[in-house]
Amino acid sequence: DNLVIGQKSAKLLKEKIGSALPQEEETTYRIVGLNVVSGLPMEMEISSKIIYESIKDTLDSICSAVKRILEKTPPELAKDVVKSGIYITGGSSQLKDFDKLIADVTGIQVNTCENPEECVVRGLSSIIAEPGYHKLAYTMKPKSFK
Repeated sequence: DNLVIGQKSAKLLKEKIGSALPQEEETTYRIVGLNVVSGLPMEMEISSKIIYESIKDTLDSICSAVKRILEKTPPELAKDVVKSGIYITGGSSQLKDFDKLIADVTGIQVNTCENPEECVVRGLSSIIAEPGYHKLAYTMKPKSFK
């Protein structure tokens, strides 16, 4: 109620008590933010249910996008996805039960990569380091103004 928090606090709440599926047992976490009415700092206990409700629409959008991508996947690739599973990466893949949510929506096994928040950087590093992949990487050239 009337509490404004920053991005770091929101991320902390997501990591500590967030979940991609509703939880039977509600947990709480105390956080400090600004009271919108008074403008003064205040501490408040936030429940995991509030966090779930605040990220539910985003999770639904992600699930819809995953389903659309799978629907457009050519059969020869879809076979590999069904056999090997879906791999999720990035920091948000560490959200509690995110893998279960994607598996429930798709019916396909979901794998979370080791150090998922580093996967993109490691992949780009491999592209840059491998001479055969140089054509996939590009350099941003400054646009000349005339």
